[in-house]
Parts: sequence; structure tokens; C-alpha cells
Amino acid sequence: MHRQAIIFRCFVCLLALGMLPSQRGAAQALPENAREEAVAYLEPLRAQLSDESAFVDVLESMGDAEVVRLDALEDRLRRVKVTAEEGAAIQQEIRGRLAKLGWLCDAGIQYFSENSHVRNFRGNIYYDNLGRRTDAIKEWHTAVSLDSNYADPYNNLGMHYFHAGRYPLGFQNMDKALELEPDNPDFLFNMTQNYLIFGPEVEKKRGWTSKRVYKEAMKLSKRAVKNAPDDYQLLEDYAVNFLAADRFGVKADWKDAAKAWQAAREYAPNKVKVFYTWINEGRMWKSRGKKDDARQCFGQALKIMPDSEVTKRLLDGLDDDA
Repeated sequence: MHRQAIIFRCFVCLLALGMLPSQRGAAQALPENAREEAVAYLEPLRAQLSDESAFVDVLESMGDAEVVRLDALEDRLRRVKVTAEEGAAIQQEIRGRLAKLGWLCDAGIQYFSENSHVRNFRGNIYYDNLGRRTDAIKEWHTAVSLDSNYADPYNNLGMHYFHAGRYPLGFQNMDKALELEPDNPDFLFNMTQNYLIFGPEVEKKRGWTSKRVYKEAMKLSKRAVKNAPDDYQLLEDYAVNFLAADRFGVKADWKDAAKAWQAAREYAPNKVKVFYTWINEGRMWKSRGKKDDARQCFGQALKIMPDSEVTKRLLDGLDDDA
């Protein structure tokens, strides 16, 4: 059923962009509302056919919007208890959003198949959303062959190969991505995670000690924050990474860790994240033996979530340690 849906998306996309003239008769068998929806949805791309760069910008922007909405829908299904009727409605919308991503993928290839950004875009959607990982890898390799100085597909291939256990190819592609864009915050974030998750492989490849692997990872994480100082996810990640020190035989700098949570709090997107920064900053001060600072942080956390049993236990633990 899933493959049938993908084939249907491809056909509707070609129809919507005014192609396959010899098949227009057969197209009439498609539901009229499906044809009309595809035509209307892809109109912003049709308006940019004379400008390849603008076409790619619109393609990526439309794709990003669909992915954001899909993430929100899937998150709701995971986190919120919904009725059967609500769940069915969400699933229907998810199918519709996936269909639109399929239309976008096919629109790109039909008009600008030799554009490396179009190929990388298709790879991303195939890999993350449409369950077509083999096709995604082919798209990324094609993107590289079209433009060997385009860093994104190297990053994507590198992350795939790391998580597939093909470490030499992982290093090869991630190193190339960072060679091309050494200050790209996303690449720095990804390589940080590779160092922390695949530490033994990094030791073998780089010839480093375990301690150096951690220290190099923290340098990358710090650089990511420096290059995107208002990105909460990067700030949070840097703060969390202090907790990995013990696994690498390194003594954590709890003062710097506390400061990292302070920096993250400035850009926390909601009250839950603000709470998270207060409680974790408090934990850092507690680990450093600064009970008054820890108590103040836990107190701020309780102001946001007065019923937090975790925070209450942490406060009680400070008194127990007295």
C-alpha cells in the first residue's frame, strides 16, 4: 500500500506541472480533487521555472514547512492521548503531508535534475520522511557528483555511514563536509555527537586517547555555539555534553557547565525549557559543592513548576547533605 501511494504521488506531480501530455486521457481517471490539489499546491514552483536558483529556494522552503508540520503531528500522536477520531484525522493529515513531499521531490527532478541542491533535497526527504533510504543515498551521491564543493550531501552521507557502522566512510564524508564548511554549526553538532557516541572508533581513526576524544568533542560543541549563539538546541547540547566527561575519564568542569545552562536559558523557547535550564544548572552547582547556588536554582524551577517532585527531592537532598 505504501509503494502504491508513492507511485500515485509521482503521477499526480507530473500531471500538476503540465507534463506527460500523451497520458492526459488516463489522468482523467484520477479524482478531480486530487489533480486540483496538486496543481494548486505546486503553483509557487511553476512560477519560478525561469529562475533555477529561485525554484530551489521555494522548493526547500515548501519542504521545510511540510516537515515542520509533520514533526508536530507525529509529536502530538506520541505525547498526547487522542480519541480514535482525532487519531484518524491526524493520520489522514500525515498522509496528505507525505504526499506533498512526494510531489515536491518529483517536481524538482523533472525540471532541474542536474541541480545538486535538488538532489540533496530529494535525498533528505527520502531518508527522513518517505522511508526510501537506498534511494536517498543515491541522491546524495548524485549531488556530490554534480557539485563536489557542496557540503550538505557529504554531511548527510557521513551521518548515515556512522550510524550504519561504516565508520571509514563516515569519517571520510564528515571530514569533507567540515573541510568545506568548517564553521557550519550543524556539521559541528553532528561531529560532536559522532565523537561522543562512537568514541572507540574515533580513538582508532584519529589515534587519540579517550580523554582527547572528549576534549576535541567539547571544542567542536563550543565552536557550534560560537557560530550560532542564539540556537537553543546547540546551547542545550553543549551544556548536556559536560555530563559525558566521566565516560571518557575526564573531570567535568561543573562551573562552566552551570554557565552553559545559564546561556541556554536566555534562548529557551518555552517555560518547560526554562524550567529544564534552572534544574540542570542547580545540579551542576550541587556537583561542584555550591549548595546555596543550587538551592537558588531549584527554587526558581519550583516557581515555574510548583508540583515538580523531582525538584523537591533535589532540594531535600541538599538538606540531607548538610
